[in-house]
Amino acid sequence: MAADYVGKTIMKLRNLKIGAKLLLLIGLMSLVTATVAGVGITRIAALNVGLQDVGKDDGMSLLGAQMNQNLIMMTRSEFRVASDPSAETIASAKDIAKTNRKQFDERFDKIMAGATTQSEKAQLQTIGQAYRTYTDSLDQTYAAVEQVAGQVTLSDAQKKIHMLVESDRKTADPLLADIRTYVAHLDAQSQKTNTGATMAGKAAIAVMLVVALGGIGMGFVIGIIFARLQLVRPITQLTTAMEAVARGADNIDVPGSDRGDEIGAMSRAFGDNAERVAKLAERQREQEVLAVQGPPRKRRPNPSRCRRRRMRPAPMLHR
Repeated sequence: MAADYVGKTIMKLRNLKIGAKLLLLIGLMSLVTATVAGVGITRIAALNVGLQDVGKDDGMSLLGAQMNQNLIMMTRSEFRVASDPSAETIASAKDIAKTNRKQFDERFDKIMAGATTQSEKAQLQTIGQAYRTYTDSLDQTYAAVEQVAGQVTLSDAQKKIHMLVESDRKTADPLLADIRTYVAHLDAQSQKTNTGATMAGKAAIAVMLVVALGGIGMGFVIGIIFARLQLVRPITQLTTAMEAVARGADNIDVPGSDRGDEIGAMSRAFGDNAERVAKLAERQREQEVLAVQGPPRKRRPNPSRCRRRRMRPAPMLHR
């Protein structure tokens, strides 16, 4: 079946004109170019999607690290009220815990929204349940501390230790703030880089698409013009001259004899043949004229000249 199909296709191609064959060839080459360009664009698009996924995963990892930091800050607030259950310390610790709980909730919602697999969602649900259990216990701790706030009296040693811890905290809190600012800066830079890379990938796809389509269109037009001017038109003119000679014309100007390619060789060979045909036609016309007029008449001899020639004396011989 395949051999029969190929054979029929070849027979159909043999019946096509040269211009149609060239157009088919140009179309096939354009199709191959379009296929190559399409594969390249598809791969760039896949890389672009992969880059977006990497950026998304990086963002989720950063949110997880920030949630861990929020949890650390909440536990630190508990230790502060445990070491100094004064009203001022309790109020400050509750503000810190409230701020970090709000940030934790916002970041947890973002991570939950970005989960793509059932395994990730199950892990996050477990984390959420444990977090709610911890925050309930945290609220109970603050409530209990507030009830005994006025009943606890610190010794001088405890007060001294507390003052040292507070001094260290005043130094550590700005440090933590600076670190959070720097991490936020890195996150912003990462997002900017990711966005720029994504835009660059989309721009590369657009450029490749425009260049591929422009190149295919330009190559198609140039191929058609080249085929018309350099192949189809000269061959058509030569074929017209051949048909004229076949119809009996013997005074034909054969085009393309000045070309240096195969068409020029064909034109020169056909021109020589046409010249021989013209000479044969000229001889045939001359013979036809002679056949109509008859053969040329011979000249009759003059009798007087013949007599004078006979009466001329012979030359004398000298001894």
